[in-house]
Amino acid sequence: LINYMMQSVITEGTGRRARGLDVPCAGKTGTTNDMRDAWFSGFTPDLITTVWVGYDDGRSMGKGQTGGSVTAPIWKEFMDTATKKWRGGHFPVPQGIEYARIDADTGELAGPGSKRSFQGAFIAGTAPLFREIALEPPYGGEWSAQEGDEPVTLDADEPGAMDALQ
Repeated sequence: LINYMMQSVITEGTGRRARGLDVPCAGKTGTTNDMRDAWFSGFTPDLITTVWVGYDDGRSMGKGQTGGSVTAPIWKEFMDTATKKWRGGHFPVPQGIEYARIDADTGELAGPGSKRSFQGAFIAGTAPLFREIALEPPYGGEWSAQEGDEPVTLDADEPGAMDALQ
């Protein structure tokens, strides 16, 4: 799970400037307070490398000098050359891991209305199983529910759930 999260640092996170290697990779950016130091630690199935940038006297490198903006591109340039010699396969995925597309705004399963989503890795059985669907009364009408009734949550995988939505 940690390996998968660290892959997402490169594919869609703060380390996206390290994208584009011909091998699978994962990593983590880092920046100290006042941007005194920045680093990027990354790995492929065969090679681990860390890049550190900073001044020995502890002064700030300046605004915007973060691990993602300064060290991730250096790491990628080095790894472009290094991975020509060490061309690993894929990261192994242990048994008991499952994947689900998650809505980035709600944390529930992504659906057709999700504006932002990501692929998440989960221990089997822990991924979200449903998403709540907010229904509006048709044509500006009203629902027949009584005041104080709790909203109904439908699990799209339950038999008859889609019939209820129609």
